[in-house]
Amino acid sequence: MIYAWLGVLALASSGSVTVPLEAWEAAREALRGPAADAVEIPAVGSASWSGTTDPETLAIALIGRLQVELGQGRGTRQIPLLGTDAVLQQVTVGGRPVPVGIEGAHHTWRTDARGPQLVEVHALIPASGQRGALEYDFRVPQTPATHLELLLPRPDLKPEVEHAVRTEIRSEGGQTRLIADLAPTSRIAVVGLRDLGQAEHRAAKLYAEGVHLLSVDEHRLELFTVVHYSILYAGARSFDVLVPEGLRVVSADGEGAFRYTLEPTAGGNLLRGETAYPIRNRYEISLRLQRELPSETFGVDLPRPVGVERVHGWVGVEAPGRVQLDTIDADGLLPLDPRQLPEEVRDASVSPILGAWRATSERGRVRLSARPLPEVDVDAESIDHVDARSVVSANGRVSTELRLRMRNRIRHGLTMTLPEGTTVVRAARDGAAIAPSQADDQHIVLPLRRSGADDPLVLDLVLASETDIPRLIGRSRLQLPAVDLPVSSLSWSVHWPAGTRASGLHSDVRSQRQVGTGRWLADSPSAATPILPQQALAVPEAGPSGLFTRHWIPSDTPIHVYAWHTAPILWLIGTGAGLGAMLLLLVSAWAVRRRRGSTDRVL
Repeated sequence: MIYAWLGVLALASSGSVTVPLEAWEAAREALRGPAADAVEIPAVGSASWSGTTDPETLAIALIGRLQVELGQGRGTRQIPLLGTDAVLQQVTVGGRPVPVGIEGAHHTWRTDARGPQLVEVHALIPASGQRGALEYDFRVPQTPATHLELLLPRPDLKPEVEHAVRTEIRSEGGQTRLIADLAPTSRIAVVGLRDLGQAEHRAAKLYAEGVHLLSVDEHRLELFTVVHYSILYAGARSFDVLVPEGLRVVSADGEGAFRYTLEPTAGGNLLRGETAYPIRNRYEISLRLQRELPSETFGVDLPRPVGVERVHGWVGVEAPGRVQLDTIDADGLLPLDPRQLPEEVRDASVSPILGAWRATSERGRVRLSARPLPEVDVDAESIDHVDARSVVSANGRVSTELRLRMRNRIRHGLTMTLPEGTTVVRAARDGAAIAPSQADDQHIVLPLRRSGADDPLVLDLVLASETDIPRLIGRSRLQLPAVDLPVSSLSWSVHWPAGTRASGLHSDVRSQRQVGTGRWLADSPSAATPILPQQALAVPEAGPSGLFTRHWIPSDTPIHVYAWHTAPILWLIGTGAGLGAMLLLLVSAWAVRRRRGSTDRVL
């Protein structure tokens, strides 16, 4: 009939045809077919999961009952049943097994059935985690109502179910029954099974790693130790550490309500630590030990875990205090580059690590020789630049113009030590005259003010002194005052009287010169207070001069220079003698060459 109507419709495409209404509706329904029906999405209304744990394999034999509504529409539906992380055994619908496939991360059932269906799923859920700290985690279809009931093989367990709204735990005949109602979720996770699968006949085995940081200051040394335990086969509550003789326990901390006692024993004190419940997998104890700093070379034995199968560790030494370590050595330890230490040691140190070792056995000893250093007050202030200019007259009188540029926050005065025979002619601060305080014959104090970030403080002084200028040959010596602050840079020019011959300036430290510049990112400074021009001294126009520069001068360090002098007449005599000697050598060479030429002609 369908093909007949198709023929009629084909003929109708070239014209028109009249058919009964009933025949037209029947043809339309036939043409639509099953694919035209709307396919309803199946709904899993509720899921009930129950299972029993096998005491040998610890796998759960799980039975799930899913109430599925397939609807009345035509077509094939796909219903997720259980995640592929479960081992599927059988799926039945109405007591009859049905084929199951895999789609994505779920075992799925494909069907064209209609209406409500009760699906029963049989599967095995393997345990995850190490024995003694197990958990179960598997995927399920998300349903409005999810019920879980498990029977665990040991009593007095305290399991926890994620996403559980109501949980009931009770012991039944040497087993634990867990009943829980869950919020809509796509996973069921049972955790907290610390005692499940515990092998009562097998004791725990502990492996330890010690991380030690020895910190030395001027009064005492402190040893910070962290012992990391790896625990196998069972839980452990006792953690014992031998604290070497001479070390005092300041603190010992650990999780699990850790408490400890100290028992004297051979070689030190035995720290007996205990937790409130068995600890599995991993645990750590943090120790802080102290001892006074001896005056001679001494040795420090490392804390040693007791009752472990194997122990190894890392050792680092630092000196954050005012102390100098003259000897750093170790016995029974392998030396390391400090960069090879674990990150937790490098992060815990507050100063550079001076020594590093690897411990491969139970015993290790670090030998040190420490010497406390004297306390030195570090002044936060400094002088940025000192500009000095000295003019020497023919009679040996020296006039020195001194300018100091600095920044000051808290100091009230600057102490200056004058060379012997030096007097202050004039003093000014930022162009305004000041009166220095006279401490004694050689020490004066210049009053200061607090300077701003872009407002440097400028001190100007004119000093008078005397020096000897040799008449024939010799050297003269000049000296600047010393100040009680370090100086970043110094520039000193010396002008000699006309008619003298002088060498360059020399000192115990050679004149330094700048070889380059550096740049860094910083805010551009705002306009600072202009520096007042320096008072000009009369400089001999035809006289020689010298320049001396130096950087990073410590506080209270006097600066002196000297120059060699030669009288003009001696310089002329020496120059003439040199020219005469050169001329004599040239004439002698010419005569010898001529004599050799005449001899050759005679032969």
